[in-house]
Parts: sequence; structure tokens; C-alpha cells
Amino acid sequence: MKLKDNYSSAEEMNRLLLPLISLLPFVLTAEEKKMEFTDFEDLVAQSTDYMRAQNEKNNRLFGIGDYARYEYDLFRSVIWWSDEKEPKVRAKVTVVGSTSTKSDTWMWAWANPHFGDIEIGLIEKVKEFGERESIQKLVEKKWDADEIDGWEMTSISGRLLESQGAYKSPGTNGSLFLLYDGLEFIPEEEKEQYRPLKKDGAEPDAGGNG
Repeated sequence: MKLKDNYSSAEEMNRLLLPLISLLPFVLTAEEKKMEFTDFEDLVAQSTDYMRAQNEKNNRLFGIGDYARYEYDLFRSVIWWSDEKEPKVRAKVTVVGSTSTKSDTWMWAWANPHFGDIEIGLIEKVKEFGERESIQKLVEKKWDADEIDGWEMTSISGRLLESQGAYKSPGTNGSLFLLYDGLEFIPEEEKEQYRPLKKDGAEPDAGGNG
């Protein structure tokens, strides 16, 4: 479990990726919901537009980005946000991947051995899409990248999986990128489950892939 000062991930994503946003719509087939796109840049722009709108909606309805801190427990596949007094909002997470400031690379969660004991969610469906559409960045385990690349891969993943939102957790050697769904306010009777907990075993570092 990680306890972090809150970073306004939605605002950071908007600042980094806003120039890429396109007004081109998604075209999805009824059977496969297969995304049609002219080129990779269009895919990135469309996905960024989608995820930016989702994060802005989550900020408006749930205050994501305004809370004092956030925590997550990858063993429970959950993230939650708290004010100065108590936990407030929770969601289920999908681990997308991580950037490393040591090697200046991106690594997909499905390729990271540190996540071997963790349920990372449906992120391998993004890999399957990349194989079907011959998009190398979606199928290559690890490649040269920076924070913008991390947001781009997370936005594409979020659009393909129709996720509710995206979040970045900075760590010592990089950042971990997450998608979340099922956002809801935590009932009073369940808040004790979302206070800082102690448990045996170390959870993978928030950022870095070697």
C-alpha cells in the first residue's frame, strides 16, 4: 500500500497532452467495438480527448485531484482518496504500466515481473488490440519513453477499456500509471478498511521498471 501526497494527475495530463487533442470522433463497430483510426497520432489524440473528459468529470463529481492524499493497495486492486480527516472516495484499479527515470523507458504491467503476484486487470486486452492493428508500442514489453509516453499509453488503454479515469503515482525511480473504475464515495461503515494499514510483504514500488 502506498501513501502519497495528492498530485493533480488530471491537470498534469491536460498540460502535457492538450496540444495533441483532436476533434475526430471514434468509430466503433457494433460487434467488436473495433476502433478505426487513420494513424497512431489520431489514436493518441482521440484517446487523450476521451480521458481528459473523463478525468474532468471525476473531478467535478467526486473531487478527484482536490483531496489531500491518495493511497492504493494493488493486492486488493483498489485506490482511494482522503481528506485531512478520513477516506472519502474509492475505485477499482487496473495497472497499465510504468516509466523509469533510471532507464528512460516505459514497461507494460503485463511484462513487469514485479507484478507477478498482483491482479493487474484487463490490460492485456490492449496488447491484443495492438497485435491486431500492428501497433508496436502496444505490444513491445519495454521501450524508450518519457512521462508523455506514459500518459499516451494510459489514455489509449483507458479508451480501449472504456475506463472511468486515469491516475499517475510518482515513485522514487519513475511513475506508475493506473486506470480506475467504479468510482464511489466510501460508506461510513466501511471507512476503517481504507485507513493506512500494515501488512506483511512489500508492495511493488510506485514507479520504475529497472
